[in-house]
Amino acid sequence: MTHAASVPPALRAEFDVQGLIGTGSRGMVWACSRRHSGGLRAVKALQRYTAADAAILKAEFRTLSRCAHPHIVRAHRLVSGPGHCWFEMDRLHGVRITRWAETLGPGWTDATDQRFRQVAAQLVSAVQHVHALGWLHRDIKPDNLHVDDDDNVVLFDFDLAGPRSLDSSPGQILGTPGYRPPEQALGLTLGPAADWFSVGSVLYEMLTGHPPYGRRPRASLRAQRRGRPTALHTLRPEIPRDITVLVRDLIHSEPNRRPTHEQLADTFPSPVRTSPPHRLSRGTTDNFHKLLQRPGLNWIDLCDGTAGRRRAMLASDPPVACFDITVRLGLDEQMPHAILDAIAGETVSLLRRMPRPMRSGGLPRDRMSLLDAFPDFVLVPELSSFGAGRSTGAVGPLASVLHRLSTRDPIRLVLEDFHAIRPMDVSDLARLVAALPSNSAISLIAEGDAQDADAPSEPLRRLKSQVANHSTLRIQPE
Repeated sequence: MTHAASVPPALRAEFDVQGLIGTGSRGMVWACSRRHSGGLRAVKALQRYTAADAAILKAEFRTLSRCAHPHIVRAHRLVSGPGHCWFEMDRLHGVRITRWAETLGPGWTDATDQRFRQVAAQLVSAVQHVHALGWLHRDIKPDNLHVDDDDNVVLFDFDLAGPRSLDSSPGQILGTPGYRPPEQALGLTLGPAADWFSVGSVLYEMLTGHPPYGRRPRASLRAQRRGRPTALHTLRPEIPRDITVLVRDLIHSEPNRRPTHEQLADTFPSPVRTSPPHRLSRGTTDNFHKLLQRPGLNWIDLCDGTAGRRRAMLASDPPVACFDITVRLGLDEQMPHAILDAIAGETVSLLRRMPRPMRSGGLPRDRMSLLDAFPDFVLVPELSSFGAGRSTGAVGPLASVLHRLSTRDPIRLVLEDFHAIRPMDVSDLARLVAALPSNSAISLIAEGDAQDADAPSEPLRRLKSQVANHSTLRIQPE
């Protein structure tokens, strides 16, 4: 049964929908095959379209697109338009991780030990990769972990994922009872230890058949605050001590008592060699620092990046106070004004992480125009009561927000993989640059192919030619 009434018409026009894989708080995941090529995909679509849910779904796609890791599901294409929003991802094969654990059988043989450690190490590696990008998953549980016939685990459902500094709205409790830590159940500030608690709860259930503190919300929280669950070595004395001790510490009620990734790696060494996220080179950050020393901040600078920086990130310790907005280009996003939508989405994320007084100072007086231009701003608490607008892609309201923020601290807008920018995106970006007041302190850093001062990349040439009358625009090579 495919629940035909729930399948977006735009999705049915492109795919043969074969069945429903699962449902969540706002999305439904469908098993699909392309009508012409027959390629198999899982497609996550909204159950009911709202601007807020569409913004969250787009953010999930962009998060997954950054998570290039063999044990994290891969996202492929985002489609968004009036009344619909969905994205494609790999169609997973396998079973829930707890169902897979049942195949280990009774006892604890050398083969059992090897298989369990392999899957646990893959899970730890995937979660650490998310943390290395500055994010938390916030909903690690057996339903979001599949293991295939070759004992390869895949983490998926990034519906609640977000930057570490993005806390829940007041009164909003996220995550799944039985797997979320007590600080998450209480709506407190979260760190990487929150995800590690969830990992420990999953490992405990894999070994015992049930989560450590039960699944009922209030009873689970009371049990977490009261003390430890039944010790693993009591229930399964045959399990090696290093595993039982590690799981015991992972599900500790105090975040600072839980193991770090480095301690986890001693028991479950990473099976995956992943390069750490690239930082902007010293040349870029030093140039930016020098530019800020100039009297007056009446400039917009375009900085070409260096070769091979396909996964660029801003330096973790910037030399000056500034706001960072990072957008990855080259993604398969089928929607009007994709680059502006991505910049707006990252700006929304930045605003939501700010203290309320600072956030209010970044919002324009005409807030309905902002929501008409980019309905994603409905996620900003001060705008949630207004209701979303029409998604016109108008640059004026977005330029106003960026300008107002830049009067407090300069903005570094990093465009990753700039070499992959499309002509229509160059035009939209040029419109945004031209709409910014001349005293906006914004640095556009184009990361991508290597260029030198005398030969800026062709996309930058096109951008400069389209805003030639913008007196403050100049190319700042790295």
